[in-house]
Amino acid sequence: MKLTTLLLLTALLQTKANAYSQQITLRVKNTPLDKVCAQISRQSGYHFFFNERLVKDARKVSLDLQGVSLQQALDACFSGQPFNYIIVDNTVVVRKKSDPPPLMHLAASPLVLVVKGRVTNEKGEPLPGASVKLKNSTKGATSDAKGEFNFTVPDGTTVELEITMLGFKTQAMTPSDPANVVIVLKEEATTLDNLVVIGYGTTRRQDFTGSVASVKMEGSPIASLPNMNIWKR
Repeated sequence: MKLTTLLLLTALLQTKANAYSQQITLRVKNTPLDKVCAQISRQSGYHFFFNERLVKDARKVSLDLQGVSLQQALDACFSGQPFNYIIVDNTVVVRKKSDPPPLMHLAASPLVLVVKGRVTNEKGEPLPGASVKLKNSTKGATSDAKGEFNFTVPDGTTVELEITMLGFKTQAMTPSDPANVVIVLKEEATTLDNLVVIGYGTTRRQDFTGSVASVKMEGSPIASLPNMNIWKR
């Protein structure tokens, strides 16, 4: 099997080599390009593929070639012409020099827009854990230890951001440069009057359902007591 394959490959290469080494003889003067191609086709056995309307506008050819190879004949034929050629199997494809070479069909990758930036407080300190999302979307990211974030959206998307973080005012913005977003969050003021101290933490007054009493420490006998640890024995 391997020997048969080798013999077939050798025969194919030999056939192609013979075609390229064929002796082409051309004696033409002011002859249209398509007619010269027809002569080369008859002598070499190669077919030509071209747009007849374009080739008719080509410069006429004057050549005197004796026993040259197919490639030499083609190079001389297309010298000074607005055309070039490629050989595919046993076909000579003639095309305009301005035409791009054939491209492989590749799956087009969707274009994306990168949204990236940094979140800080009013002092310029980074804020990790801030949620930066595209408005009315789940697309977004959380800022890292340096306050930085990045995510991608389809190209052409209108970038309207919504930034939230506990203890800071929610902010909405449309950055002029989505690739370099600077976000400065303002602290959300919380008054002590809205907090109630309980035995195991704090809670907001409106969320607390039990009875609440306020005790003023100033002038109270409790204020004169020394600090004690009731758990210490």
